[in-house]
Amino acid sequence: MENNIVEINHLDFGIEKFVITEEAYNLYKSDSGIWEFTLSFKTSKSIDRAKELEVLVDAEPYFEATAILSNNELKLNRGNIITQKQGYDYNRDENLSIFYYFDYNSIEELEIELLEVTKDFIIANVKGKTVINGSDGNNPDSELSISKTKFMLDKKLKRSFS
Repeated sequence: MENNIVEINHLDFGIEKFVITEEAYNLYKSDSGIWEFTLSFKTSKSIDRAKELEVLVDAEPYFEATAILSNNELKLNRGNIITQKQGYDYNRDENLSIFYYFDYNSIEELEIELLEVTKDFIIANVKGKTVINGSDGNNPDSELSISKTKFMLDKKLKRSFS
C-alpha cells in the first residue's frame, strides 16, 4: 500500500486509487460534552480507476470520520487503535462519518492505527467500509484503506455534519 493514497476496493469493480490532499485531524470536546476524534481528507487526481465507474462518474472522493472517545482514551500514543463500529450515533441521532464518491454515505467499521504521534501531526493507517454503488443493498460494498499517511493537527476541524 502506498502512502498518501486512498485505496477503494469495490466489491464488484475492483480497486481504485486516489491521491490524498488536505489531511487533517483534531481531538476535541463536542458541544454535547463528548470527546470526538475527527480525521478528514480530500482527493485530487486519480491514479487507478475502475473502468465501469470511470465512464459513469468523475469521482473526487471526500472522507470525514469521527470516533467517539471515552475519557481514558484521550491520550494519543503510538500503537493506539481507535475504532468506531458504526458511522451513525443512535444515542445522539447524528452522523459520525461521511464518504462522498457520487453520493454521501457513512463509514462503518472505522479503524485508525496511530503509527506516530507528535504535537503537530499523527501518522496513521486507516480502514473502513462504505456503500458506494449499492451492489450489496444497504450493506457496505467497498473497503477503504490508507497507509502511513500524515494528518496535520487542525484545531478548527470539527465534524461538519450531524
